[in-house]
Amino acid sequence: MHLFIALFLVYAIPTRAAAVETTVPPIELEKKESPSPSALRYGIAASAPGILFPPMAGGQITYKNFDATVSAGFISLHPKAHPDVDIHATILNIELAQRWHPFSGSFYLGMIEGRQKIQVRASTSSKLDEKIELIKTPIDVNADVNLYIYYLTPHVGWNWNLFSHLYIGSELGVRIPLTHFHSIDVASSEPYLDDYLYQTKIYATYADLADRTLKRVGGYMIPHILLLRLTWLF
Repeated sequence: MHLFIALFLVYAIPTRAAAVETTVPPIELEKKESPSPSALRYGIAASAPGILFPPMAGGQITYKNFDATVSAGFISLHPKAHPDVDIHATILNIELAQRWHPFSGSFYLGMIEGRQKIQVRASTSSKLDEKIELIKTPIDVNADVNLYIYYLTPHVGWNWNLFSHLYIGSELGVRIPLTHFHSIDVASSEPYLDDYLYQTKIYATYADLADRTLKRVGGYMIPHILLLRLTWLF
């Protein structure tokens, strides 16, 4: 009898324990999903100079398939047009650009509203007019010619993501002038002659130059060719 009980304990207990062990369900580890990037992003953008345009830089906001950029650009030039005339020219652009990615990819449609100011400052020495007998020697004459152009630029473009933050792109479109005007200010080293300057050939020459320049720069459509545009989004 004791032998039978001992054999039962030897064979029954391990078998029972093994059966209990096999009924324990496996433990599944929870998978943690990585958070999705925010649809609203902001960053900085810069572009290379274009036709009659300085290099631009500004801030950008991106939301899903839309983005907007406010940028400005400035360039200073010293052309040598005449040996007796010192010319200093500057170009200042301010733009608001909107872009829409219709296919949620690199291709986009865009529109730019912009203002351009071209300032030409010329300095020279002149006797003004032979009729003025009081002026025996040449005096310094300065003329500021300011050209203002408002425009729209419809365009298409591509924006490729190099890695998580950096984008590179290019654009192609046309600048359409909306309105343009100019102002001319002349002054001399002899303040009492400033009013007379507006009746001289010097003023007439600069006024004619401003009119012809505005007709060429602000009166015609200009291609918008942007070969390089960089954007860093945070």
